Amino acid sequence: MNPSSRLQVFNSRKLQVLEFLAKKSWIVPSELVKNICPTLQAAYVYLKKLHRQGLLLRDVGHVPIRYGISQRGLDRMEYLRRVAK
Repeated sequence: MNPSSRLQVFNSRKLQVLEFLAKKSWIVPSELVKNICPTLQAAYVYLKKLHRQGLLLRDVGHVPIRYGISQRGLDRMEYLRRVAK
């Protein structure tokens, strides 16, 4: 897979996750396994990566850890929707 198509896949997955989170207030990683990610480990890694980018909020006071979309995540979701057209 060339770098350009790898980035397209990554951005399409990112958009899927951000849109999924925008519909809910908070999710736990297992909810992504049912809908987007192939394994629970992949869901944890992906959510952690998006959190580091500032696109997600993280509630560590909840077990398991919950994630919600940040304002930056909402802005990125809109940007990805525009460039995907």
